[in-house]
Amino acid sequence: MKKIRYGILSTAQIARNKHLPAALSTTNSEIVAISSRDYETARNWTDKLGIKKAYGSYEELINDPEIDAVINPLPNSLHLEWTLRALDAKKHVLCEKPITMNAQEADELINASKKSGFLVMEAFTHRFKDEVVFIRDLISSGRMGKVYAVYSSLVFYTEKLDQNIRSKKSLGGGVLLDGACYCVSLSRFILSDEVKSVQGCQSIKAPYDVDTTFTGTMQFKGGTLASFISSMEVPYDSRLLVLCEKGKIVLEDFFDGNKVFYKIGDTEYVKEFPVKDRFALQMEHFSDCILSNKKPIFSLEDARNNMLVLDALKKSAENGSRVIL
Repeated sequence: MKKIRYGILSTAQIARNKHLPAALSTTNSEIVAISSRDYETARNWTDKLGIKKAYGSYEELINDPEIDAVINPLPNSLHLEWTLRALDAKKHVLCEKPITMNAQEADELINASKKSGFLVMEAFTHRFKDEVVFIRDLISSGRMGKVYAVYSSLVFYTEKLDQNIRSKKSLGGGVLLDGACYCVSLSRFILSDEVKSVQGCQSIKAPYDVDTTFTGTMQFKGGTLASFISSMEVPYDSRLLVLCEKGKIVLEDFFDGNKVFYKIGDTEYVKEFPVKDRFALQMEHFSDCILSNKKPIFSLEDARNNMLVLDALKKSAENGSRVIL
């Protein structure tokens, strides 16, 4: 079977620890190159990881004719620039979330992808989890009745924050773009609906000029209220709670949990799923789209819609008022 040959922009931890193992467990993907701003850094990692090629610049990698697609795990502020450059170099791009810094940049990317004829997909792996898809389908089936409220959380403790890109405003830092984006995407996905209005609140920790804890409430067009908290100041927690007319749905960890607990009337259910690599499922799908010349199930328009909500939450937190999309 033909495999899509990927190059990775940077030696980011998520690329080494998640995307590389994912490629090894797929049948249609392989990582053949890593780049860094420093050649020796790239070479050290290719030697450790058994990857063929090392490049001392991102430009060299995207211009390699033997590379079919690029994984972009660069800081948020560089997502647009290097995804556009990769498209210009006739490469497909799997870009880490958030797709861009704002919805305006996302629109620019949509136009560039259409013009180039090459694919771009935002890397939100939770959407490939069987558990999350099951929850979406359970809601849409009508068995739970009307959904009144959704609560999600994604919090984690960041050691040495002063040395982490999450604390750098110039690099697109802050937990809204780093963590809360998952909660927004998750709520939109399981409800199969779009957001009507938002209210956001943020905590900015000195001396960092970025949000380190962010809470938000979203009112969906269908009437559901969804709330979330995301923080990089407390121990890890990730969960989803859906409160419905006929019962409730609980997923304790929407990244790695494999059991969905739900209650309809007085009857409680537990649905357990085989543990799968969500990064591998994502890469397998994107590579299949390239090989089969078809569009990803998650479009850039969907990524833009997620950014519209994040933009509104940021505006709300800054001016202290509800924002209508």
